[in-house]
Amino acid sequence: MKTGIFNNKHFKANAFNVFGNFVVKGANIVFVIYFAYIMTAAEFGKASTFMAYAAVLSAVIGLNLYSSLEGGKEFYKEEYRDYKSATLFLSIISTLVISVLGLIFVSPLSEILHLPKDSIVLLFVYSGCMSIYMFFHHEYISAFDYMGSVSMSAFDIFFGFAMALVFINFVLPDKKVMAKELGVTVPLVIIAIYVMVKTFARGKHIASKEYWSFALAASVPNILYIVSQDVLAYSDRIFIVQLFGYKEVGIYSLVHYLGLFMTLLWSGTNGFWTPWIFEKLKNGQEDVINKNLKKYLFSFSAGTVSMSAILPFVIKYIMPPAYLGGVKIITPIVLSGFFMCLYSLMANLEFYHKKSRYIVLGTIAAAVGDIVLNAIFIPLYGFEAAAYTTLAGSVLLFAFHFFVANNLLKINVYKKAPFVLSIAVTCALCAAMDILWLFYM
Repeated sequence: MKTGIFNNKHFKANAFNVFGNFVVKGANIVFVIYFAYIMTAAEFGKASTFMAYAAVLSAVIGLNLYSSLEGGKEFYKEEYRDYKSATLFLSIISTLVISVLGLIFVSPLSEILHLPKDSIVLLFVYSGCMSIYMFFHHEYISAFDYMGSVSMSAFDIFFGFAMALVFINFVLPDKKVMAKELGVTVPLVIIAIYVMVKTFARGKHIASKEYWSFALAASVPNILYIVSQDVLAYSDRIFIVQLFGYKEVGIYSLVHYLGLFMTLLWSGTNGFWTPWIFEKLKNGQEDVINKNLKKYLFSFSAGTVSMSAILPFVIKYIMPPAYLGGVKIITPIVLSGFFMCLYSLMANLEFYHKKSRYIVLGTIAAAVGDIVLNAIFIPLYGFEAAAYTTLAGSVLLFAFHFFVANNLLKINVYKKAPFVLSIAVTCALCAAMDILWLFYM
């Protein structure tokens, strides 16, 4: 009997979702690289800073209320449409209040964030619409409608790319940053309008103390966790722009986006691995898990080493010369992605055993640690230090959850030898690639 990860029902059930997301996210990375090519490093850095602020603000501006939909669907089964419309309305109220306050203080915000005032205005529009879009995304995911979720993501990314090209080439050719920001905002505005019309047409309530209390209790406590995730992903760029400038942010952001191919590898395999390992854990088949674990770790190692070898070539021979300094930080960036993939293996065990509080605790602690490390080392050693603080944070996050799973929770499912071997070989080969490229440069 075949027990491999791809020889089970979950492969067929998740194939479209995984493949679709892989294509859409891969296309998005390619689009970002294209913008880096046609923009100066400073312009690309400014556009990347806008997206970093938007990621953090979108988690706060709507009070994260979309995260309560799954619980609301279970608790208010017959009244779910009413619950959703009332919750969305509360999210819109929060968005409007925060946006108005932001626009009142647009001048000091512009100074603090190092963004022009028109970008601040777009920042609130983009973040607010993203918060509403997440209602739509969570609705599809909770209903297992992967086609709907992937289709809407594809519309957002492909139409946003097309609109950005139109604005850059025909509307605002002398203001490429603003043109790109407008381009990626337009599809989100369209999606937000669609979500509001569809939700309010079906729901009978827009105000309900009961629904609002339930939604707030379920969502607000998670805001810190969501923000912590965004801080881990974007605080480095925020520090760099505050201390150095947009050119350095542009160089760092390009390498970071190229490193996201590691995330694509993870998302492409995790969609199959997670339901498969949950089934094996339920059946007590730890031997089968460890047999496939070696293949899984090998895929991460091979992908990491391959990127460490290929990405310097991409930056040196394909991208403009202004980005050449990014070669020095490729290895720590791709290795940080590697350790995040390893961390996900441990997080899956904690999710299965309903010990997700450790994931929240670890993420918040890692975010705080990342801020501290960035504050200490970036001013001393330049923007390159951000790559190494990111790597340090990823290593510590993996180590924390490895310790929690094996020592604190006693979930001794994985054999340790494959992890040790994979980490040692991957780090050694990536270091060798780094030395060879730096010598060649």
